[in-house]
Amino acid sequence: MNAIENHAGQELQEESDFFAEVPKEIGALLSAHTTLKKNDEPSGGIKRTGVAAAGTGVGLLVGLGITHVADLSPECAPFYLWAIGMPTLGLFAGREQTAFQHTCTYVGADGLAEYTLKKSRKRRPDSKVLRFDDAESLHVTLVDHYGNAFYEKTTYAYEWKGRRGTACFKIEGSYCEKSGPPKDPCHPFHFGAASEDAWNDHKLDKMVATIENGGHVPFQVDGMTLEMGLGSLNIYDGERRLKWDINHIDSVSLRDGSIIVYSDRYRASGAISQLFGNGTIRFSYGSMPNAQLFMLLLKLLLGKSEAA
Repeated sequence: MNAIENHAGQELQEESDFFAEVPKEIGALLSAHTTLKKNDEPSGGIKRTGVAAAGTGVGLLVGLGITHVADLSPECAPFYLWAIGMPTLGLFAGREQTAFQHTCTYVGADGLAEYTLKKSRKRRPDSKVLRFDDAESLHVTLVDHYGNAFYEKTTYAYEWKGRRGTACFKIEGSYCEKSGPPKDPCHPFHFGAASEDAWNDHKLDKMVATIENGGHVPFQVDGMTLEMGLGSLNIYDGERRLKWDINHIDSVSLRDGSIIVYSDRYRASGAISQLFGNGTIRFSYGSMPNAQLFMLLLKLLLGKSEAA
């Protein structure tokens, strides 16, 4: 484990305690992370009770303070909403603060795994394991949230689905970092990002082999099918089919949350202009399963075409 880095590409800390073994089905280990330290132990009952009591007391003071400022009397319902609700919130916050719960995550060349340990070191951890070969697509969403024109947070989700569209594995959460990914190398976001990279590497070689053997690789987006083959990009929109020569595609880029494929040759094409306009295919990155794979594969085919 010493040669392995965490999901953000940094060295693992010496005190890290990986409480679950790496499952063989995820292949060669690429990165790992655990929230458990070697000296971590569950909090005793007295400590948990004390923290919960303190949280309840703080909540009560805050609740009564609000009723006083708002001039609420015991005769009205809002008084009890604050006088009872805030202490209850403080109680749960205190209990949560001292809860013993840790996660251990692994990213391998062929899959990923997540283990959750609760209440005691002696308990058997809950486990979730995904073999990449058991999934058909990866759906990634990254959304910035604003309130009154001010940035609040960014939510993210990495969800793998099977051939029938059923969910296989999901990594989701939020962070507050407008300028980029979380700076904390231990943030769960990095587990999702590292898993996406491993998924792309695993699938890309197989897609290239399919195309080189004369097959096609389809991508679905907004009711359309974009099918990549040897030297061509076929576009199906209902009953209409358009074929772009890979040699005539000038660029593929990601801009303002949209994937943009541009061809100057097809810019003046009547059929293309009618369907897309100005020789440009544009669609939302978040609406396409395997969106990053689509970009990687198309850029790789463009590079091979130029080399030829």
